[in-house]
Amino acid sequence: NTDVESDREQRILKQARERLRIAQEEDSENRQEAFEDLEFAYVPGKQWPDDIRQKRTGRPCLEINKIPTYIDQVVGDQRQNRPAIKVVPVDSKADPKTAKIIGGWLKHVQQISKADIAIDHSFEHAVASGYGAFRVVTKYSNDSSFDQEAYIEKIDNALSVWWGKHSQY
Repeated sequence: NTDVESDREQRILKQARERLRIAQEEDSENRQEAFEDLEFAYVPGKQWPDDIRQKRTGRPCLEINKIPTYIDQVVGDQRQNRPAIKVVPVDSKADPKTAKIIGGWLKHVQQISKADIAIDHSFEHAVASGYGAFRVVTKYSNDSSFDQEAYIEKIDNALSVWWGKHSQY
């Protein structure tokens, strides 16, 4: 039985590695540009190309970084007009009571997660680099229960998430 589980785990790992390789090949150019965008916006001294900075040795290289101001403006607009999830029954088979329950549950998940923090961070990262991400996880309610709660969590670096053709988003 252990050999069967080990083989299954090896197949899953092989598939995961293959999917990561494909995602890396497909998206490497965009990710490099996203990384450069983040450096340009947030790392002092990165608004001058290295070759030009070297040619100006001994001469001033003024840098007045206005990018964070514009990022903050866009993120501020998003915070003032937060998108909301609304569950709506769409056909004659859908139950309005079920839709209301699901909508209430989604609000509960957002409240206990402090989801605004994760969503705002994701949005700011997307504005700065084109990539933003957060995760939905489950955690046990307590140590002695099998009941779980869903939570929305922040991903500090959206470039740590790899999207590929196998992803459904």
